[in-house]
Amino acid sequence: MAGGARGIGRRRLLRGAASLAGLAWSGGVRAHPPRALTFVTPLGYQVAFAPDLVGKADGYFEREGLDVTLEGGLGGGQNLQQVLSGHALLSRAGGAAIMKAIADDGAPLVAIATIDQGSPFFVISKRTAPVRSPHEMLGKTIGVIAKGGGTENLLDAMLTAAGIAPDAVRREAVGDSPGAFGLVEAGRLDAFIGALGTLIALRTAGAPIDSFSTDLFAPLPGDAYVTSRAAIARESDTIVRYLRGVRHAIDAILSDEAMDRTLGQLDSFDIAMLKDGPAAKATLKATKALWLAAGKKALLHNVPKRWQRGRDLLARIGAVRPGPASEFYTNELIDKVFAELPPERGTHKRHLG
Repeated sequence: MAGGARGIGRRRLLRGAASLAGLAWSGGVRAHPPRALTFVTPLGYQVAFAPDLVGKADGYFEREGLDVTLEGGLGGGQNLQQVLSGHALLSRAGGAAIMKAIADDGAPLVAIATIDQGSPFFVISKRTAPVRSPHEMLGKTIGVIAKGGGTENLLDAMLTAAGIAPDAVRREAVGDSPGAFGLVEAGRLDAFIGALGTLIALRTAGAPIDSFSTDLFAPLPGDAYVTSRAAIARESDTIVRYLRGVRHAIDAILSDEAMDRTLGQLDSFDIAMLKDGPAAKATLKATKALWLAAGKKALLHNVPKRWQRGRDLLARIGAVRPGPASEFYTNELIDKVFAELPPERGTHKRHLG
């Protein structure tokens, strides 16, 4: 949930500033009441969700005429169920989870923008007993964030791509926190898959870890914004306005080289990592690099080659049926957002692979 008692005063200040800024943005006149909507994260509140959190805290959504409620998800794909049920209009999820939900379950979902152009997940093990490839996982126990979730999909994809049957590796749900490394040190796990923030928290704490990106063995689309097809048909303009707010937030975050202002805005949410300033800055810096991993011209776009390569890999492991990846995503809405930009930024869609 958005911050506890320590953040109440700051949140009120942020809301007041955002309200004034919203009036300035719209010329001081509101023709219509703000459209209320809910965005649910994949799992709790994290630095990785900065575009959405800053969009709320700094008033970018309000300036778009939106009253956004940000809910912290519980993991395990429950956020996608909330989108399908209509409780939430939007969420984020890994490309593999989106493709499986659509191809396996027939879920009427669609990815409308990719935020992480590289994998935000890493296999983390003990330096004195490193696990550095799928072959070194044979017969071992690997931790995943949640059973049936995106990290288990990544584990199965890495194993199958290496010619290893997924059931040759035991897996255990351990959540996503630095505490999972304690299970490795205790011998209950041989390694675990954790998000970027967890990796950096362990590094800054000086933990004796070894790690590698899941992209090395399973290059799948990273986190993407997702909604239902019914929502697009019903209110595509609302979704475009949300994405526009995200884009403005990203522009502000990228221009904040010192990152102090951004982290100050995130402080209005309960994010444990913010207690460790160096780790939070390192995580935000690495997160921004993921946004730009396919180049500035691909910012927020679904890159066709990466999505098709990901689908082909998942088809090899039997997770989805073969076919064109274009059925899983659309760039039409994000194209509308970038069409408003100057020509040098607004024409990037022609350069996507």
